[in-house]
Amino acid sequence: MIKLIVVLCSLAHPSECIELLQEPEDGHSVTAFECGAGAEQIAQPALETHPGYFLKGWRCRLGGANG
Repeated sequence: MIKLIVVLCSLAHPSECIELLQEPEDGHSVTAFECGAGAEQIAQPALETHPGYFLKGWRCRLGGANG
Protein backbone atom coordinates (compact mmCIF):
# COMPACT_ATOMS: atom_id res chain seq x y z
CA MET A 1 0.00 0.00 0.00
CA ILE A 2 1.28 3.48 -0.87
CA LYS A 3 0.53 6.39 1.43
CA LEU A 4 0.63 10.02 0.38
CA ILE A 5 1.91 12.52 2.93
CA VAL A 6 1.22 16.15 2.03
CA VAL A 7 3.20 19.05 3.48
CA LEU A 8 1.19 22.22 4.04
CA CYS A 9 2.80 25.45 5.21
CA SER A 10 1.25 28.57 6.69
CA LEU A 11 0.85 31.52 4.33
CA ALA A 12 1.55 33.89 7.23
CA HIS A 13 4.56 31.92 8.52
CA PRO A 14 5.95 29.78 5.68
CA SER A 15 8.42 28.02 7.96
CA GLU A 16 5.51 26.60 10.00
CA CYS A 17 4.43 23.43 8.24
CA ILE A 18 2.26 20.42 8.98
CA GLU A 19 2.28 16.95 7.46
CA LEU A 20 -0.94 15.09 6.77
CA LEU A 21 -1.71 11.61 5.56
CA GLN A 22 -4.00 12.16 2.59
CA GLU A 23 -6.18 9.56 0.89
CA PRO A 24 -8.13 9.97 -2.34
CA GLU A 25 -11.72 11.12 -1.76
CA ASP A 26 -13.13 8.09 -3.56
CA GLY A 27 -11.42 5.77 -1.08
CA HIS A 28 -9.24 3.87 -3.55
CA SER A 29 -5.59 3.16 -2.80
CA VAL A 30 -3.02 5.65 -4.02
CA THR A 31 -1.06 4.32 -6.99
CA ALA A 32 2.61 4.99 -7.72
CA PHE A 33 1.55 7.12 -10.68
CA GLU A 34 -0.75 9.24 -8.51
CA CYS A 35 2.03 9.79 -6.00
CA GLY A 36 4.28 11.02 -8.75
CA ALA A 37 1.90 12.94 -10.98
CA GLY A 38 -1.52 13.24 -9.36
CA ALA A 39 -0.68 14.16 -5.79
CA GLU A 40 -1.69 17.81 -6.16
CA GLN A 41 -5.23 16.77 -7.04
CA ILE A 42 -5.40 14.29 -4.14
CA ALA A 43 -4.06 17.01 -1.78
CA GLN A 44 -6.80 19.48 -2.71
CA PRO A 45 -9.20 18.46 0.11
CA ALA A 46 -6.42 19.06 2.67
CA LEU A 47 -6.00 22.59 1.33
CA GLU A 48 -9.75 23.17 1.54
CA THR A 49 -9.84 22.09 5.20
CA HIS A 50 -6.73 24.13 6.07
CA PRO A 51 -7.34 27.68 4.81
CA GLY A 52 -4.31 29.86 5.16
CA TYR A 53 -1.95 27.07 4.07
CA PHE A 54 -0.29 26.26 0.78
CA LEU A 55 0.94 22.95 -0.61
CA LYS A 56 4.71 22.91 -0.17
CA GLY A 57 5.17 19.35 -1.33
CA TRP A 58 4.41 15.71 -0.79
CA ARG A 59 6.07 12.35 -0.48
CA CYS A 60 5.00 8.79 -0.94
CA ARG A 61 5.61 6.05 1.58
CA LEU A 62 5.15 2.33 1.42
CA GLY A 63 3.31 0.95 4.40
CA GLY A 64 0.45 -1.15 5.63
CA ALA A 65 -2.35 -0.17 7.98
CA ASN A 66 0.07 0.79 10.75
CA GLY A 67 3.09 1.80 8.71
